[in-house]
Amino acid sequence: MQDGFKPLDSDKQPTQKKSRKKKILIWTSVILSSLLVTAGIYAYNLYTTVTSSQDSTAGKSSLREEQVNVKKEPFTILFIGADQYDSKKESREGWRPDVMMLAVINPEKKNIHMVSIPRDTYFQIHGTKTQTKINASAASIYTSVNKLTPINSVRETAQDFLNRQIPIDYYAKINFSGFMDLVDQVGGVDVEVPYDFKMQTFGGKYLHFKKGNQHLNGEEALVFVRQRKQDPEGDLGRNKRQQQAVRQVLDKMLSFKSLTQFTDITKVIGNNFQYSFGFSDILPLMSIYADIPKENNQVIKLNTYSRTLPPHGDCQITTEGERKRVVAELLKAMDKPYNATDLAYDFEQDLKNPDRKPKTTKSNETNTAKR
Repeated sequence: MQDGFKPLDSDKQPTQKKSRKKKILIWTSVILSSLLVTAGIYAYNLYTTVTSSQDSTAGKSSLREEQVNVKKEPFTILFIGADQYDSKKESREGWRPDVMMLAVINPEKKNIHMVSIPRDTYFQIHGTKTQTKINASAASIYTSVNKLTPINSVRETAQDFLNRQIPIDYYAKINFSGFMDLVDQVGGVDVEVPYDFKMQTFGGKYLHFKKGNQHLNGEEALVFVRQRKQDPEGDLGRNKRQQQAVRQVLDKMLSFKSLTQFTDITKVIGNNFQYSFGFSDILPLMSIYADIPKENNQVIKLNTYSRTLPPHGDCQITTEGERKRVVAELLKAMDKPYNATDLAYDFEQDLKNPDRKPKTTKSNETNTAKR
């Protein structure tokens, strides 16, 4: 053969092809393994981040025989706003539920009914003989008696208030710092300010609010939902502002299309946010909430009146008939049997009844309320 070229050895060609295929298989395996490891690490980090705020000890409602199926049955979530700045202060000093807002969500009928229980509502703490403001239900003086965690003491007391007929399936609790971070993370909230007012922040500065539409950041939103003394409607007005802000935050937070966005929020909020629903419930909850039209969000008003009760100070008092009416509204929202006559109860007319004798209290250990 000329020019120094030698013919290819036909016996070596299959060996070279096999070697090339083997290299391709090795590299493919390496790439797939790397992708699987990366995906596994990502999924693990996602899971641990989301579940770091999860309270796995809360369990199902004591009024349920088994955990509710959020995809098929009406369920409830109690939104709790703790009155401490952050989780460190909660650990050192304890906390009180500054906000107690119950949502009944009906996935089949695609509607939400919300009711707020004012923090100063006078009621008996679960498992004790003491009547006081309901926001004391997480205090150690009472949890040492009823042998419950602070959150479950709040939960059981709220179920007592609702005549043990409405189960509290889940809860979501957030403190002041967590609320501010959450509002900032979702891009703020747009609210309707009902009147001009100013109030001091935790940092000492005063914020001024003008009547009308306003976009609020986290610090401003916290002041907006907490202000009460300047509100002509008192606790009722504050409840309205809380519901307005919370519903907007939920709209934004649960409209996320992926678990990653939810995870980004939990990273920022950290220990200042706690919830009892499971990891597998998060995406279904987001999907259920996204499917509910805004016009199907309804607020149930709980009527109370103010009264000074030593040594408790200014309290909010309601009537047995009013609690029955609210319970009937909630049972109806949950597609459960209810007493139609309870819905016809007239709070204002009851208060005007000359034969009605409101209860008096001599001490915080007497006049136990019926559950």
